[in-house]
Amino acid sequence: MMLSKFKFTVIFVFLFGLLCTSCQWNEFDESLIFDLPGEFQYQKETAFCQSNPDKGIWSKTFIRDMAGNVIEETTFNNGLPDLKKTWVFNLNNQKENDSTFYNSDGIWIFQYSLEYIYQRNRLTEILGYDSGGVVSHKTTYKYDGDKPRWEEFWYFSNNEWKFQYAHRFEFNNNGKLVKRESYQTEKKDKVYDTFIYKYLNNKLVEGKRIIQTGATSYVLKFTYTSKGFPDETIQDGKIIEKNYYSAGRLTEKHTFYFGIDPGFSQCNGNLIYKYEY
Repeated sequence: MMLSKFKFTVIFVFLFGLLCTSCQWNEFDESLIFDLPGEFQYQKETAFCQSNPDKGIWSKTFIRDMAGNVIEETTFNNGLPDLKKTWVFNLNNQKENDSTFYNSDGIWIFQYSLEYIYQRNRLTEILGYDSGGVVSHKTTYKYDGDKPRWEEFWYFSNNEWKFQYAHRFEFNNNGKLVKRESYQTEKKDKVYDTFIYKYLNNKLVEGKRIIQTGATSYVLKFTYTSKGFPDETIQDGKIIEKNYYSAGRLTEKHTFYFGIDPGFSQCNGNLIYKYEY
């Protein structure tokens, strides 16, 4: 079992997804920040409503290269292919580019792609290309030593690059991210919100979001199994994700939504994910 990138846990998706509503082109590369505990080499993920656990609502299949990197992911709805993503990696197992396609009457239509640019083996820029192959978005990274200090998001409009937002990172002496601040203006003169991260034995155990007023928006806590795999994700005292394992493999993930909008997602966010190898 290769442990390289742990995509399935909500630890990263939830922390970065809440505020990245405009991140269609700028998929945050969390491997720059966190030492990811790895990914199980499952070949298929199927989602079910907890209210009807015998009927799948969608599924994803995965093709991997010899290093374990996912090079193709296909999403199926009602048993039919709907969306496909492909990745190309360099000899250092770093992403070089990825492309997204949608299915129209059995034909895969290009939607958009990302190109990853490196200097001295560090990711410095991500370029986003639209359906016409034209660069429309970019993400840039500025470093302090070997750790990124700034992540800036830009979009191209009226023949010039325009600022969207930025993140500033701080790390502890062990190289772990302890603070991430968001800025909404190019001057970066006012913090929009702040994320604070805490660790125990070098494992992320808490993530807290603080808004402009100084109030705490939410607190996430993370627990782990005796083997060090993610167990539960807890938001404000309520379990929002639970992972199940068998023979050292992830077999199921259960998610629980308790927000104010009951139509937030399919099955009201109460889903079961099952994994096949």
